[in-house]
Amino acid sequence: MVRSDFLNDLCDVVPEPYETGKKLGEKTRNTYAAAWSLDPNKTDFRNSYYNTIARNLGWGILTEQTPNKISVEAPCIQNEPFYRGLLEGILSLKLRTIHQTSDRIIFEILDTK
Repeated sequence: MVRSDFLNDLCDVVPEPYETGKKLGEKTRNTYAAAWSLDPNKTDFRNSYYNTIARNLGWGILTEQTPNKISVEAPCIQNEPFYRGLLEGILSLKLRTIHQTSDRIIFEILDTK
């Protein structure tokens, strides 16, 4: 197990947090596809993804809200570029951050890739 403060310190020192998060997200997507047959390209399967992320990784409570928003409550990772890249990689989406506090991040879904 990794403490959240250690993970945040690590995210803060990587030279390109967005790119690093995106690469990690893409690898996570491939692992989830192989291990649990979860496909983030299907909108109706995203809730399974969100539940898996919250249950297995503890990265926060993710919910998709209309219109085209993803909310992360109690995010473990506070580094917004890293977290945005991570979710873009996992979900194959293009996101824009529209709100960030220590206990909530809201992303707008701009485009599917």
